[in-house]
Amino acid sequence: MAFITDANARRIIQRTEINAVDLRGEVYKKRIYFFSDYEIRQLLAYKQFVENTEEFVKETYKPIELKKDSYTLVYEYDEEMPAFHKYLECSHLNMDYQNFTIPDEIRYKENGQLDFARIHQFRKWFPEVEHLFKNDKVKFVFRLNQRFGITTNPKALEVSNSGPLELVNYDLEELADKIDMSIKQAGRYYYANSKNTAILKRFSKFSYLGFIDEPLLRNDTGYSDEEVKEFLRDYHTQIKKPIKILLREYFRIQYNPDLNFETELLRTLNFKPCSRCYDGNESTRESIDPNVGQFKEHDKHTNFEDEEDFFKEYMKSVGDLQSKKYNH
Repeated sequence: MAFITDANARRIIQRTEINAVDLRGEVYKKRIYFFSDYEIRQLLAYKQFVENTEEFVKETYKPIELKKDSYTLVYEYDEEMPAFHKYLECSHLNMDYQNFTIPDEIRYKENGQLDFARIHQFRKWFPEVEHLFKNDKVKFVFRLNQRFGITTNPKALEVSNSGPLELVNYDLEELADKIDMSIKQAGRYYYANSKNTAILKRFSKFSYLGFIDEPLLRNDTGYSDEEVKEFLRDYHTQIKKPIKILLREYFRIQYNPDLNFETELLRTLNFKPCSRCYDGNESTRESIDPNVGQFKEHDKHTNFEDEEDFFKEYMKSVGDLQSKKYNH
């Protein structure tokens, strides 16, 4: 048996061609009206993965092409094989994730093409001054200007993957209560004012449209595309995404609290052994209490570190998905 991070568990689902699989059912005891068919299939796939991995591998897992380096983040590369871990206390398993955006002044030449040399220089330089970024942003900006001749707001470089919600030590009953409360809050938000109702009546299932560049189809809300997209981005981040996180944690605690899997199944999913706890000297320790959560965001090289980035990539890959989904 071997352990994986929550980030890598979600990564498996993101690397599955969800539209090509037939997953049906309710994601929760109460019907959730604002999830799209795609979002429901994603959640059901995650549930199946933690509940019955062998069945997931045989019936659901349909890998898509691995994501390539977009040259947007400091810690981003062509997607590598994720690792599984021998020990729950492996330091690599419990490594906090953090990443940083490369400024556009670095990324692009004057002709608009990517400047690979400068991107490489910035990626090599940034770890040397990362401590300044975290502890003394004034000095960081000075060093940035000194090295690359640009001035930028440090906040624009930060990439957060924690979202509006962190889960620590929730049991199933507490999670169910939080899910129920969040669903009720979503219902109240729907009717909070006429703008909310107009936009959500039309687009609540399609919040991913807030993250695309294309014009909205059949926008009859009375609000401009930009107003609707801004609203949908906030709705997705503040309302829908926290409920998805709660549901995934609910499935995990219910079926596989430690995210512990057969190593051969993980190899089938293109995982590799962790170099530290299989080849190093990590020692074993007691497992965590299986009745409580250990929700963490890990894996410095995880692609799709934020769901919004995943939506952007997904929309690029499916072309006219908008028009298809509007007909559902």
